[in-house]
This record gives sequence, structure tokens and C-alpha cells, in this order.
Amino acid sequence: MGSKRLFSKIDLRWGYNNIRIKEGDEWKAAFTTFMGAFEPTVMFFGLTNLPATFQTMMNELFRDLVNTGKVAVFIDDILIGTDDEEEHDKVVEEVLQRLMDNDLFAKPEKCEWKRSEMGFLGCIIGRNGIKMEERKVKDVVEWPTPKCVKDVQKFLGLANYYRRFIEKFASIAKPLHALTKKDKKWSWGDEEEEAFGALKAKFTSHPILVAPELDKELKVESDASAYATGGELSMKCEDGKWRPVAYISKSMTETERNYDIHDREMLGIMRCLEEWRHFLEGAKHKFEIWTDHRNLEYFAKAQQLNRRQARWALYLSRFNFELKFRPGKTMGKADALSRRPDFEQGTKDDNKDQTLLKPEYFAIRAMEEGHMLINAEEGEILDEIRKSEAKEDDVVKAVEEMKRAKVKSLRGDEWKLEEGLVLKEGKVYVPKDETLRTKIIRLHHDTPIAGHGGQWKTVEMVTRNYWWPGVTKQVQKYVEGCDQCQRNKNRPTPSAGKLMPNPIPTKPWADVSVDFIVKLPESQGMDSILVVCDRFSKMAHFIPTTETTSALGLAKLFRDHVWKLHGLPETVISDRGPQFAADFTKELNKMLGIDTRLSTAFHPQTDGQTVRTLPECHGVTLSHLSRILLHNNFPLLLQFDGG
Repeated sequence: MGSKRLFSKIDLRWGYNNIRIKEGDEWKAAFTTFMGAFEPTVMFFGLTNLPATFQTMMNELFRDLVNTGKVAVFIDDILIGTDDEEEHDKVVEEVLQRLMDNDLFAKPEKCEWKRSEMGFLGCIIGRNGIKMEERKVKDVVEWPTPKCVKDVQKFLGLANYYRRFIEKFASIAKPLHALTKKDKKWSWGDEEEEAFGALKAKFTSHPILVAPELDKELKVESDASAYATGGELSMKCEDGKWRPVAYISKSMTETERNYDIHDREMLGIMRCLEEWRHFLEGAKHKFEIWTDHRNLEYFAKAQQLNRRQARWALYLSRFNFELKFRPGKTMGKADALSRRPDFEQGTKDDNKDQTLLKPEYFAIRAMEEGHMLINAEEGEILDEIRKSEAKEDDVVKAVEEMKRAKVKSLRGDEWKLEEGLVLKEGKVYVPKDETLRTKIIRLHHDTPIAGHGGQWKTVEMVTRNYWWPGVTKQVQKYVEGCDQCQRNKNRPTPSAGKLMPNPIPTKPWADVSVDFIVKLPESQGMDSILVVCDRFSKMAHFIPTTETTSALGLAKLFRDHVWKLHGLPETVISDRGPQFAADFTKELNKMLGIDTRLSTAFHPQTDGQTVRTLPECHGVTLSHLSRILLHNNFPLLLQFDGG
């Protein structure tokens, strides 16, 4: 929008109320008043997901126009910018037509048409750049001296919106920010008054920023001091001059102030890239990053990276840039953003006892003749361990301290330190690096020399020279997931067969299933129920019996209660309980000549019909439990409940 000549702005009437709540979901936005509870039919201010929902709707309506760069939409504000009046009229007409098609209405008193400069989201946008809105600048300049923390917070809230216009904003505002901390006692002195006045003076200078254009060259200037970072994003304009697009200034935390100079300079660059990612990532031209620290030109070539630096390196790979060294005197703005005397106050003493972590590399111990390396790849692995630069520096320090203290468990050969390398019982300790550990396992399992050994063979080969917590489990998991082993090795365990469903019954009482309910309160000498269920009609018989009934007795019960009423079933399915696994089937076969099929052991789903019926029977029995106990007649009750 920064290069456009004509601007128009449309503000929607009724705002969020234009969105209808989905029918049936009104209760989710219900509210109560002194007149009662109400469920709204439209969305209203205060709902958590409303801004995102409204923005999504507007994006869908104007997506193609936004992609052309002629329309910008933020919630209910629409900005239109074009290069000539004829094109401007066409775009405005198209926008209004889409609003009308979707029953969205503009508020005339808040709309502005065909202006060379337009106020939008608190800024003034024009061909010459972006500047702060006069009304809000006046509010800042005329702000009275704060009397309490709340006043400071309100002032900073307004001023912070324009921080990208202000050089050294974080440095200037530091004393004011310090007043808002919980542990800070309220004290308005000369330092705070000076910061308050300096910040207001910056607003009166009316700084102008150019609007970024993605087809123009961009440049980032970054600098870091001992207590803050600063940066400037610039764009090369048509006249060949570099003009500011935005500024950034941010203080460091106590932890960040402990970084060495290389990391502090790199932190400044990372903050700039994160702040302006939407401009720099995918930029048309390679952009330059100017820094006044020459060593950073070689940062990308470093071979040892700690975890923080590794994350930075991964993030840097998203950008197409070139690092340039410039002396600090040629980078006045970025250098000034990170250096201000009052911003340094209170930061010297906190680094008094600082200890910089020196890179400690794992070194390969001198191995005896019988333990010489047998291939070059293992040598590379040991080099990687050496270059891991004490990722677990606390382990190294702990061993050293315990050695000095002569801890009993370390007096022997369990732990050793040789040339900065931690050894446990003579084996190289591998730091917590999953890639490195997996590479070691692969070397001792996948290579032709290893020959894809089994789990325990691979464990034995790995632990000859290496150790780390959980090495056995990790090796076993790796071998279990080895693709070659899965494809080519014969498994001693036979593979499971396919599930075979029971045949579907075709007539009543041709196929029955049998099971037991046991451990019932004894009644009339009975403590169990024999359940016989027809798989076709779902009809069931509940026959009182005892848990210790013999096979012959169960066969007689089946004959007297089932066979005499329904005839001979063709198949009988059971869960292969002890009763049916013994002589019951033999007795039944002798008496009735039935072909018996046993269900899968410990797999009651095979006898699903009876298992499904058992809960119902349990429900019937338990519901009458009091009657059964009082009258001692559950065998009699089963005659009515069973069928």
C-alpha cells in the first residue's frame, strides 16, 4: 500500500453482529441479566473466537483482491489503495458489490474516499511513507506525569504501539518498565522523569517510515551491547537512498546477558529476523545483514553448536542473506539502539561471578592393541562424540567434583575421566544425542560385519565399547523395527491365523451356546446356573445346578431341559471351561450323538451369544437377590425368568 496514490477506507456497520451464530449453538454464548437469561442469535463483542472468525470471513470475501495488493482488510476495516482514479473506482465498486451480496453494510460517517493520505489502524499511510497519527501523538505529548503504576502502564501501552517508529525505544523506556515490576517499590525520581520526557520528545520529531515493498532491496542492521539488542530494517528507494522501514530495540534478560559476545551478537540478529520474518523470508532479493562484530562472518562455518545455536542455525536456513561486517561508527542507528548509559544501570554487578562455559570435547582414549578400530565409520562416530562439546557438561563436572571429594563409589574403576572423556567401567559414555546413539546401534547391527544379529547379540556388540542409560532397551527396540530382519528372518513363533466367524444359524435351536454363572448364594443346594442359548432366536434356558456338578449330571440337565423341548441341536459352542473340557462332551455325544465344536481358549468372544446373555441373567438374578435370600427359591424363580 505504501506506493499507492489514492486511498479509500470502509468501516462496516454493526461489526461482529453481522455474523449469525449457528442454529443450535446459541446456548454457548448465553448470558444473564437482571431481567433473566438470554441466548443471542448473533455474535457480539467479548466472545473469545470472534475476531478470528470475523477475520476469516473477510479473508474469504476479499482474498483475490488482497492478493493483488489493492485491498487490505483488518476485522471490519477495509483499506483500498490504487495508482490512478479510474482503477480506484473499479476496485471500490467491486468491494461494495461484494459487501452488498453478503448483506454487509458500511457506516458512511466513518468511511473516507479518494485521499492521498489515509489513517488506518492508528497510522497515516501515504505515498511518502507511514507516520504516526497526529491525534495519538498529541495524546502522548500531553500525557500528564504518572502518579502510580497504573498510570505508567497506560502510558507505555499507548507509546508501545508506536515503538517501531522510535529509535532506542527500549533503552529510553527501561526506567519506566522497571516501575511496573511487582517487586519494584513506587519511586518517581529524576531518572524516571528524564525517561518520560525523552520518550515524549521522540514522538514530537514525527519520524516517517517507508512502506516495505517486496520487490525492493532490503537491509538489516543489527547490534548488541552487554545489556540490549537493537536493529533497523531499511529499504533501497527509487532514488537509490536507504530509508528506514522499522526499528527494534529490546533489553536482554539476566540469562541472555551471560552469553558470550558471539552469542549476544547472534541474538540481536535472530531478534531482527523473527520480528521482520514476514518481510525477509522469501524476499525477492538476497538481503544483507550488517554487524559490527567481524567474528560473526564465520559463525555459519562453526562445527560445534550447542542446542540453542543449533536452533538458530535451523532458523537461519529459512532466509537468503549475506553477513557483512561494518564498523560500529558506520552503524550509528543500530549501535545507538543497543547502547544507552542509563540502560546499563544495574547490569554490571549481575555478571560479576559469571562463568562462561568453555567447549569441552569428548576425546578418544588410547585403546589397547586388542581394541583397535576395525573400520573408518566407527572412527567418525568417535569424532562426533569428541565434537559434542560437552552437551551434558553437568555430568562431566559432577564426576570431577565427586573425584575431588573422593566419593567412595568413584574410587575404583567405575567412572573415569580421560582427556575430557567420561568412561564408565572402561566404556565410552555416549551423550544424550539420539542421532548419535542410533548411528552406533546401526553400525553394530546393519553393517556386513555385524550381520543383522539378534537383540542380545547386538546389545553385546554395542556395550563392548559404549554405554549410556537405557542402552539395552534402545537396542532391542531398534532390532525389533529393523526392516531387513523383518523381511528375511524366519520367526520361530507361527503367525496368527485369520479370524473365522461362526456359521450363521439358519433355524431355531440348530446351533446353541452354553456357559455358566457361578459363585451365587446357595439356594436349595444350588449355587450355579447353566445357561443354554439358541443362537438363532436368542431364546435362553437358565437351569439351576452346582459348580461341582459332574459331566454326566450336566449332560442329563442338557437332555432334560433342552433336548426334550427343542430336539437335537446340530452344534454346541462352549468357552471350553473345565466342565466342558472334561467328560461332559463325551457323555453328551454318547447320549445324543452331537458333533461338538469348542470355542477358542481364553477367547470368550467366540461364544459371544451366551456371553452377551450372561449380563442379562445377572441383572435378573441380582434384581431378585433379596427375594432369593429371603425365600430360598432362586431355582424356582428361574422357571419364570428363564423361559
